[in-house]
Amino acid sequence: RGEADAIFKMDDDSYTIIDYKTTRYTQNQGAMFPIYEAQLNAYAYIGLRRNIAPIKQLALIYMEPQTDERFAQSPKMIDSTGFSLGFQATVVQVEVKPDNLIPPLLKKARDINQMTNPPIGKEDCKDCKAVNDLVGSLQ
Repeated sequence: RGEADAIFKMDDDSYTIIDYKTTRYTQNQGAMFPIYEAQLNAYAYIGLRRNIAPIKQLALIYMEPQTDERFAQSPKMIDSTGFSLGFQATVVQVEVKPDNLIPPLLKKARDINQMTNPPIGKEDCKDCKAVNDLVGSLQ
């Protein structure tokens, strides 16, 4: 379950779908990129079927909280309503390919849903081991 953080209608009548992440963009974020790519393309897949078209851009916007001492001591950070946290944005473009990416994922989800037994996890899967240990302790 989820929804796009923002859908913008552009001047050329195309659409841009945005997902915000409140974290610093680092090279380690690359490990999460395939998940985010699928997430944004799923929003595009649904949007296209709801006549939100054409979708020309997908993007992740990493909003890094500015918490270092220089920002914390800035007079702009405090006003009559209290403390205001500043952010620095990093935009990461995501390729628009909903019709290539999403149908195979939907098929895989359907195939797993129709299995009589759950799929076997990977050998080095820590979560799979934890689940198996938990199930074993209940028997």
